[in-house]
Amino acid sequence: MFTQQKTGSEEWISINGQAIDLLGNREGDDVVIFKRLSYSPHFKTIFKRWLSKAGIDRTITFHCARHSFASALVSKDVNMLTISKMLGHKDIRTTQIYSQVVDKAKIEAAQLLDIS
Repeated sequence: MFTQQKTGSEEWISINGQAIDLLGNREGDDVVIFKRLSYSPHFKTIFKRWLSKAGIDRTITFHCARHSFASALVSKDVNMLTISKMLGHKDIRTTQIYSQVVDKAKIEAAQLLDIS
């Protein structure tokens, strides 16, 4: 559960079993997992540390991670309304940009089959 910074609305996101395993056991329902975490220069440092611990040596921003998350859901045929809710978008048109990214990837993939 978190408060969406842009809209101020409270959001709740379910996570999969693999993520739960990585996070470990919770101390209790009222215990915050990511304490005092807010988007700031300090958060960027924490995020880089997480990436390093995961063995990822590329520069990845939080926005890039959100974009990858949404694009992965689109590629798994999750409906736009669900993705929109998971990202905390108030307007589904904001979310539909991710379907265009996947459509472009499909076109590029089909072009790979051209015989020269």
